[in-house]
Amino acid sequence: MTNITWSDELGNRSRRNGLLIIPPGEQAYWFCGGSDKNVRVVVSRYNKNGKWSHTTYELEVADGVRAQPVTQGWESGKWREGFAKALELNPMALWSDIAATLQIPEETLVGLKPEKGSGKFIVIPNGPPPGQSSEAE
Repeated sequence: MTNITWSDELGNRSRRNGLLIIPPGEQAYWFCGGSDKNVRVVVSRYNKNGKWSHTTYELEVADGVRAQPVTQGWESGKWREGFAKALELNPMALWSDIAATLQIPEETLVGLKPEKGSGKFIVIPNGPPPGQSSEAE
């Protein structure tokens, strides 16, 4: 197990944070605040502060599972730019470059949408990551 701390606190310019969970041989998905077989919430602390309210999580990530934190990009506010920065790629990196670096299918990144009632995200081709409109890159 790997222990990490992650917060969903908004960044400057109201940029959202995300935590992509990448289990080996399974579909990657966004962490949504609950425990599952890949990630266990050890402690969650809610900080009430109006627009800046957020939860900080102490997590145990299962062996072999990767947890990739990302913040929407500074210039464009888009997830693609945020992944490029987090992975130290060219800011103009394409989804295909990001997916190759993460070693996951490109559809995982551009197609994550919430699955109603489950707290998980499923892949829907060409859909945006959470918090983005369908026009997002």
